[in-house]
Amino acid sequence: MTTDTQLQMFGEPSPTPALIDGPLVFGSVQVVYQPANQVLTKATGFMSGYDYTLNPYSGCAFGCSYCYAAFFARDPQQRDDWGNWVQVKSNAI
Repeated sequence: MTTDTQLQMFGEPSPTPALIDGPLVFGSVQVVYQPANQVLTKATGFMSGYDYTLNPYSGCAFGCSYCYAAFFARDPQQRDDWGNWVQVKSNAI
């Protein structure tokens, strides 16, 4: 339920990801909604102290030069474009 105060502060509510058709662009960042195969990933390597990691999206809108996460991108094009794309797992609650 949206109150009048919320509408005044934030404007109209955003559409739900299920209603978005095609990518969105915010500045130089492309945001794509796609269904997830999985959200929880078994932790390994330096994360082995944990059982799972939670990944509701991949990519980044910032592209900090010191960030290690770009090295986990699935292909070289995604690594080169780091900071310009975000893939939201639309069926992740």
